[in-house]
Amino acid sequence: MKLLNFQSSVTKSWSDLPESVRDKLVEVALSTLAATLEWSVYSLWKSFLGVLGGGAKGEAKASGEAAAKASGEVKVELAILKMEVALEKMHRETEKMKYDADKMRSEADKMKSEADKMRGEAEKMKSDSDKMRNEADKLRYEIEVIKMWTLLLTKSSSDRKWFAANNRKD
Repeated sequence: MKLLNFQSSVTKSWSDLPESVRDKLVEVALSTLAATLEWSVYSLWKSFLGVLGGGAKGEAKASGEAAAKASGEVKVELAILKMEVALEKMHRETEKMKYDADKMRSEADKMKSEADKMRGEAEKMKSDSDKMRNEADKLRYEIEVIKMWTLLLTKSSSDRKWFAANNRKD
């Protein structure tokens, strides 16, 4: 019964277990059955000897020791199986964590490339803005020149001389 409880506490169904673990469980179950049968034969033999008066007690004792040894081996096999199942479960969890980490890494790379793309667009917009600012400054300067020429053409000759002296290009 402990074997069944162990199996149900680790997995939901027999088919979820790896084939090697299932084979080991069958082997352990058969070993347990053999040890139980051997113990039963020992008990019957002991009873039979008791009826006869104990003629071959040494052989019966050896058979009982073999059954106890087989029972200990079964317990060791069960412990090994428990460890194998735990290792398999841990391996599956590790693989899942590795998959999740790879998925997160690819998402981070994707976000980084999107950020780089946005950064490039921002730099392009800044460059366009600088060009527009330079064009606006150029237009302001041309407007100032036009205003001065308009003022010059409408003012007296002394104002024109002053303007020519102050706006001379060397």
